[in-house]
Amino acid sequence: DGLYKQQYLDFDSHLQYSTGRNLDYGVGYRFEWLHYRPAIFNTNFLFSGSNNFPTIYLYLRHNSLDRTVYPRRGVKIDAEGDWVFTQGPDVEFFQNGQPANPDSFRVATNPYPRTILNVDGYIPLTAKTTLELMMQSGINFNYHRNIMNEFSIGGLTHLFHNQIQFAGLQEGSLYSPSMATFQGAFRYELFLNTYITGRANILFNNFVSKSAFFQNPDILSGYALTFGYNFALGPLEFSLMYCDQSKKIGSYVNIGIPF
Repeated sequence: DGLYKQQYLDFDSHLQYSTGRNLDYGVGYRFEWLHYRPAIFNTNFLFSGSNNFPTIYLYLRHNSLDRTVYPRRGVKIDAEGDWVFTQGPDVEFFQNGQPANPDSFRVATNPYPRTILNVDGYIPLTAKTTLELMMQSGINFNYHRNIMNEFSIGGLTHLFHNQIQFAGLQEGSLYSPSMATFQGAFRYELFLNTYITGRANILFNNFVSKSAFFQNPDILSGYALTFGYNFALGPLEFSLMYCDQSKKIGSYVNIGIPF
């Protein structure tokens, strides 16, 4: 599992304009509240606590997928540009399992801009084979000693706002203020509603802002092989994953459609 257990709540309101069936854009206001607690304590440096902050954002959404589950063609785009206002962190630090002096870590609360981009495209290759190409990016600009608004790396299914999916790692395995990931996948329909999917991805890290609290590699690569069956309540999927940097094989289970 990941290094931290994360809770995320938000209050969100927005004004939206649609130019057609497939394109929406608008402006919104979001108040975010996050709480982190360590999932394991056998590391040299950990923190526990919460943070909250208001955000104003612009967004654009496009969806031309032919179906919600296991699409065969089309493109889905979610793009967002944020201004994160002054934060209110309440954090306790630990070194070698013991409480540390929080004044020595100088947590910043300054406002900063943030961008999020998710692009997911599908191309049918044969009657039973589909190519998926996905790109995700999350960037906190001017972000160094801020805390608890890094992007959470890991997982094969999009579950929460600041998640960056990565084949090879569980949700919350790594946290970073700036990264971009590129994924390619081939899906083959073995039988009616029964699929096997192979994924490979690469992630580039720390190229705009670098966290003072997380030390992560600049490049990650990983893979996943997924067996899926689409039934009435959505897909039932079981995956095996591997990450070149962690050298570990992991499993991942997804049941139903995430909301």
